[in-house]
Amino acid sequence: MRTETIVRVLYTVEELQEQHPRGFDRAHSDYSQDEYAWADHSDEWASLREFDRVVGFTRGYRGDVWGGLSDHAELTGRRAWAWLENVVLADYRLPWKPITGSATYSAERRKNAKYRQRPGTIPPCPFTGYYTDEVILDEVRECLRSGGTVYDAVLGLEAAIQREVDRDLEYRTSEEGFIEWAANNDVEFTEAGERA
Repeated sequence: MRTETIVRVLYTVEELQEQHPRGFDRAHSDYSQDEYAWADHSDEWASLREFDRVVGFTRGYRGDVWGGLSDHAELTGRRAWAWLENVVLADYRLPWKPITGSATYSAERRKNAKYRQRPGTIPPCPFTGYYTDEVILDEVRECLRSGGTVYDAVLGLEAAIQREVDRDLEYRTSEEGFIEWAANNDVEFTEAGERA
């Protein structure tokens, strides 16, 4: 039996980038390929599915021209805003709670001040708790503000989510995203760019 000791020099991502650019390029390429292969954007699309469920819209269903939005599809302006606020978002508003006693009032005030939410407001990311809920609401509001119909706003959401997915993947596979990932996870590399 024989024991061999192998000594390897390991580099942080910044050191690798400065001292061995080819190794850095290889490490970045390997990382990017892994990100493309394992990218999971199910949370983003879950936000869209939940919004569709809330408004009663069926994507890809051709039996109904409006996809289930027949009563609201052509609303514009103030009527569209009223639909958004009173139909879509009504169930997500924080309830008005009766406040009894000074201790309860103080606790309730502290809680609301901490989260900057008042009764009647909508908490952030109301549908799934994921940031794309806000992307969806912003896109609908922007479409309605620019004079579009409810149907136009709902149809445009698929493209908005796809843009968000593309933007996320582009950042994660960028050099900056790779350096951030490697630094946050204390990943070290060999001179050739292989992960240690």
